[in-house]
Amino acid sequence: MKISPIWIGSIILLTGLGGCASLPAAQTGSSTDELVQRDPLERINRPLYFVGSGVDRHAIRPITQTYVAIAPKPVRRGFQNFALNLSQPGVFLNDVFQGRLNAAGETLGRFAINSTVGLAGLFDIAKSNGLPAHDNDFGLTLGRAGVPAGAYLYIPVVGPSNVRDLAGELTDFFIDPLGWLTAPGVGAVLLTGDTVSLAEKRIDADAALQDAYTSAVDPYAAIKSYFVQDRQAELAGRNLENSTDLPVFPEMPGDIEAGLVPIQ
Repeated sequence: MKISPIWIGSIILLTGLGGCASLPAAQTGSSTDELVQRDPLERINRPLYFVGSGVDRHAIRPITQTYVAIAPKPVRRGFQNFALNLSQPGVFLNDVFQGRLNAAGETLGRFAINSTVGLAGLFDIAKSNGLPAHDNDFGLTLGRAGVPAGAYLYIPVVGPSNVRDLAGELTDFFIDPLGWLTAPGVGAVLLTGDTVSLAEKRIDADAALQDAYTSAVDPYAAIKSYFVQDRQAELAGRNLENSTDLPVFPEMPGDIEAGLVPIQ
């Protein structure tokens, strides 16, 4: 079974915060503003954000920028397609769990075409033939079934999450059909796919994160607000528009005023 960086982070966090699920939960029917304001673990999340943002700015971002600088676009695109293809069995299962059988059929078709004609997914032949990719995960499956989001969480390196999505990550790890393959080298291939996927997500989020770090009065609150809005949009089956327009919060929380978390 594959060893995912997200899985490792989830295990560590669940060990330390085993009681999170019993804290006041954000209901799926709540407004976005209510979900943003509900942060029962803020006293823990803010120091974790301070650590995580430092690692991100001084280590992760330089690494991803170097990757973008030295890897030709066709090579990056091939790696990205490969990583995307590895995620399709998990997407397929969640499509089925949610009763989205048309989407499940498209996902299965994408995986079959790209794994063969697309040379193990290096080329997204399916997209060119009317089968574009879509995201899905067990966190969305739980959310669409009415499971509340639970407490907001900030996990260094992994980034913003909540109790429901953290449980979803763990479930996705265990139910991923590719994770049960035992052929030599499968683990390394899957770990490479996870690494590429995380790197591309960080690259895509760079403009939004830089805006939060440099422009927002409270970067922690801005990133939390964007995460909640984006996740709510995904639950509704749409993409969040104007994703780089993170909100600015003019009033500083007490922790920042006290100097616990310096303004970026």
